Amino acid sequence: MKYPFRVEIMQAENHVFWAASSLTLDGCVGQGETKEEAIRELEINEKEWLDTAKKHGTTEMTKFDDYLREQLQDPAFKKEYDALEPEFSAAQAIIDAGKKAD
Repeated sequence: MKYPFRVEIMQAENHVFWAASSLTLDGCVGQGETKEEAIRELEINEKEWLDTAKKHGTTEMTKFDDYLREQLQDPAFKKEYDALEPEFSAAQAIIDAGKKAD
């Protein structure tokens, strides 16, 4: 692993799992049933993240919020994105409940 990361235990409904996330590479995460699995997956994803960035001629990938803001300018994309709001809200509620449980 080239970059620092953090590992957390997560819960979504009745499913408990581990998540490892890069502190340097935006959106680069791994998850697994064990801490070790999450770290192994993060290591694989880190390599893929860096390979993809290199392939596109950059050492940085666009931050998700910047990309989303750009995509939302397209009316068809915005319509589909807005239609997913109930699912996004439900997922956020599960995440928030898991954080409160800790």
